[in-house]
Formats: sequence, C-alpha cells, structure tokens
Amino acid sequence: MNDTVAELQDKNFSHTLEKEEDPLGRSPLQVGIEVTIAVLICVACIVGNSLVVIAIHRTPRLSTITNMLVENLAWSDIFMATLHLPFWIASMYSGQWTLGHVTCRLAGFSELVFGTASLQTMAGIAVNRYFSIVKRNLYVKYFSDRKTTYLIIALSWIVPVFVCSPPLYGWGSIQYSEKFTDCTLGWNVNDISYIVLLLTTSILTTMIVIICCYFAIFKFVRRSSRQIQSHIQSENHDNQHINTTTTNRETKIIKTFVAVVCVYVICWTPVCVVGIFEVMDHAAPRFVYIIIYYLMFSSSFWNPIIYGVFNTQFKEAFKQMYNNLNASEAIVLMRDRVPLENNWH
Repeated sequence: MNDTVAELQDKNFSHTLEKEEDPLGRSPLQVGIEVTIAVLICVACIVGNSLVVIAIHRTPRLSTITNMLVENLAWSDIFMATLHLPFWIASMYSGQWTLGHVTCRLAGFSELVFGTASLQTMAGIAVNRYFSIVKRNLYVKYFSDRKTTYLIIALSWIVPVFVCSPPLYGWGSIQYSEKFTDCTLGWNVNDISYIVLLLTTSILTTMIVIICCYFAIFKFVRRSSRQIQSHIQSENHDNQHINTTTTNRETKIIKTFVAVVCVYVICWTPVCVVGIFEVMDHAAPRFVYIIIYYLMFSSSFWNPIIYGVFNTQFKEAFKQMYNNLNASEAIVLMRDRVPLENNWH
C-alpha cells in the first residue's frame, strides 16, 4: 500500500515538473539571468532618459534647438522601455507569448516604430549639428525659429509609422520569435521586399547620414583648428590657451563621432546580419539572438550617455540636480530632528 502511494506521489511530482518545464528548455537559473539583464536594461533606459528630460526642463540654458531633438530621442527611448520592453520581459520569463495574436502584432509594431523613431532622431541630431557647425549661415536662416526642428521631430514619428505599418495590412509580417522571445519583424524569405525597404529606410540610410554629418563636422573643426594654429605661428604668438581650446574642441568632436558611430554599429548591425541569415535559412544558436537583442535595446540607455553626459552643460545640470536632492534630504532631516529636540526639553 505504501509503495503504491509513493509511486502515485512520484508520478504527480513528475507531472508537475513537466507542466512547469520551460517551453524553451531553459533552467530556472538561465531564465533568472536572462530576465534580470532585461529588467536592468529597461530600468536603465527609463532612469537615464528621464534624467535627460528633467534636466532640459529644469535648466533654462538647456532649452536649445539641438536639445529639442535630444529630448525627442529621450522620449522615443522612454516609450520603448515602458510600452514594449515589459512585453519582451514577460515573454522571456514565460518562454512563450500568451497575450494573443492581435496584441503580438501591436507589440511588434510598437517596437519597430519606437526603434525607427529613435534612429531617425539620431540622424536629425547629426544633421542639426552639421548645419550648426559647418553651414552656420544656413543654420541661422532655417533653424533659428525652431520651425525646421519641429518639422524634423514630426518626420521622425511620421516616417516610422508609415514605414513600419505595412505588416499590419499584409506586406511583411510581425510574429512571435522563440529565439528573440519577442513579437517582432518576421524574417521570412517571402517578405524580402519589405525587409529590404525597412532595413534601408530605418538603419542603412540613417547610418550613412550620421557618419557623413559627423565626419564633415570633424573635417571642418580640424581644418579650422589648423588655420588658427597657423595664424598664431605666423604672427609669432605663443598663446597656449588658444592651442589648448582648439585641441579640446577637436578632441570632443572626435569622441562624440566615435561614440555615436560605434554605439550605432554595435547595437544595430548585428540584428540586421542575423535577420539576413534568418531569411537565408541559416539560423544561429538561441544565445546569439538573446545577446543581439540585449545590444539592440541597450542603445536606448547609451543615448542619454552620449548626448547628455558628453555635453558639459548636461553634466553641470545633473550635478545641480544631485546637489538639490541632497539639500532637500538635509532639510527633511533637520525638520525631523527639531521635534525630537523639543521633546527632550
């Protein structure tokens, strides 16, 4: 009798384990690690980009034309982190999509739109900086009244919605991918025409614009620095301050150029490469897809670092926000101490 009961218990236990087994065959530790990294990326995106938005609105000198685009970039990344990443994290945890086909298509559409809007805004920032530094006369003519910037911001959302909507009505597809554990673009050979359009419009063209603009800025700044130094030498001046200033300016441009291009290439190129191989029916191991997705979404927390921390005015604004927070905490502590001291008396 006891043996029969034990056998039944073992069968029930085995049946329970089968029910709880991960659909992707992952161990609980692997699930925990994957989900933890995804949550950290999501939190970092929200915190970093929110600080950029707060700094712009609390610091009058940050209310510039270029920072209108930086704020738009921050909002596109915040929308990605709050309106799409939770779906990705939930499906990663469960190992499957449980919210239905319609929700899957909407979640995938949101990913495409927010990602493309972020990339389009990065291109807009590059164009803005190009005209601001290289074509100053045209910048004053077209960007001084902010209308051009508002147009760029509007296009950074209209173009993604237009380009990313075809899968909703039959050209291309949005489907759940077990390898990405997310609802995303379907990399199917039948949809090759739309895939080419999306990659060309969203990633390739944007990359070309960013590289060309920042390279032109770098060449202009380097040429200007050489002219200033030549002028100083011809006049027999030994102005170390001017030399240092021009060198620092050139170095800053180089750092920004390298950072923007490297982050763009590292975060967005791998998903294109893997997608193309997927179309060709050459699949990679699942861990490759997960790492690539981490890289792609991590671009949303690199953006506030590149466009915020690299900017001296943003760094000063962040320091001021931190000092104000410490001051507020000190005031609260002082208020709490006063009643205690009065009670002792």
